[in-house]
Amino acid sequence: MRIRALLLSTAAMLALTGPASAETIIDALVSAYQNNADLMAAREELRVTNEQRPQALGGWMPTVTLRGNADEATIDQRISPSYDRRTLSGALEYNQTLYRGGALSATLDQAENTIRRQRALLTDTEQTVLLQAGSIFMDVIRDSRTLALNRNNIAVLEERRRTTRALYDVGDATQADLSQAEARLAQARAQLIAAQGQLDASRATYAQIVGQPPEAPEMPGPVSGLPETLEAAIDLAERWNPVLRASGLAETIARDQIRIRRGEMLPSVALVGRVQEDSYDDPLPLDRQSQASLGVQLTVPLYQSGADHARLREAKKRANQRQLETVSQLRKVQEQVIRAWRDLQTARASVGALDEQIAAARLALESVRREVEIGRRPLLDLLDAQQELLDAEVNRTGRQRDVVVGELTLLSTIGALTAESLALPTDLYDPLADYEATKWRLFGTGIR
Repeated sequence: MRIRALLLSTAAMLALTGPASAETIIDALVSAYQNNADLMAAREELRVTNEQRPQALGGWMPTVTLRGNADEATIDQRISPSYDRRTLSGALEYNQTLYRGGALSATLDQAENTIRRQRALLTDTEQTVLLQAGSIFMDVIRDSRTLALNRNNIAVLEERRRTTRALYDVGDATQADLSQAEARLAQARAQLIAAQGQLDASRATYAQIVGQPPEAPEMPGPVSGLPETLEAAIDLAERWNPVLRASGLAETIARDQIRIRRGEMLPSVALVGRVQEDSYDDPLPLDRQSQASLGVQLTVPLYQSGADHARLREAKKRANQRQLETVSQLRKVQEQVIRAWRDLQTARASVGALDEQIAAARLALESVRREVEIGRRPLLDLLDAQQELLDAEVNRTGRQRDVVVGELTLLSTIGALTAESLALPTDLYDPLADYEATKWRLFGTGIR
């Protein structure tokens, strides 16, 4: 089952159901996909890596060299008079490797696998950027709501202080009641300042990741298409997680290196040719000489100071290391999926529990208010009940943020938090376009 089919409806369920002018999480993801500097740099890194294929292909191609030489010599003879000789030489040399112990094909395979690994790393960067964009989008919503709750709390406490002041003036409230009301109001104002600072910081981070300041972000709906079981999520992650795929390709690249090192120890065959013409300016009758040659050159390495053996052993040990790193990465991915799954379930359960707490806190606040009004309870109980309701509402806002981020994190662990899998409404970057334009490009230095 392909991930895109599994998550076909994800984008629709992420869309906002609020007013058309509001900024949705899809808007934030699209903007980050188009503008994030880290993601654009990763795309350029892939373009750089694509050049490894024509470089490896160059091992099969001939080298043609033109050489020229000019010299002047004085010939001093005992019998004949001395004279000056001027010589002009030109040579065209051709060299093409036909066989190098399998190292040529191994080098080409290594280049291809290196490019595939870089594509997987680009996917990982894309997922990281989109997860950051989704997370900071939810951070702005959380901090905006927290700021609004604190402002509302200040309005309530200011009204409570005015009421307490009026009661104090007529002798129905004590100085302690008034001081408590003023202390809670001062505390609320301090909390408001902290909430405003947190929102400003989140908005700055949003602009850095997404590429533009947030504009009235609205809470998204739930993500659809998530795996139904933890086992299904782990299975998808083992097949599609880009970091795990990159680790497996790193092992393949290391084994290609073994083939390259082994080929360097085997005989090589090359086709060599040379055309040379010498021109002399002297009294001798021979004033021009031409020669041409074409042949096959066999090179058999017998002993190369032992360095070739050491390089081969190094390549084998490196391959063993990469194999163990792949096993380690597999276990890390499994742990990440399990952690993301459990965190998401915890966040969802917490939201439900906090809804119940808020409902109970509102009833308690109303009951305490009535009892304070008739003098059965002190004002401090009412202030405590008001603070408990505020804390519960702020906590619920934070846990609602955790649910959405947890859903995005789970998508990321299974390799599905990409523009293609989410069907984002934007032109998708094609990682194969530059590769196709580059893979046979053996001439030219310009770039596009």
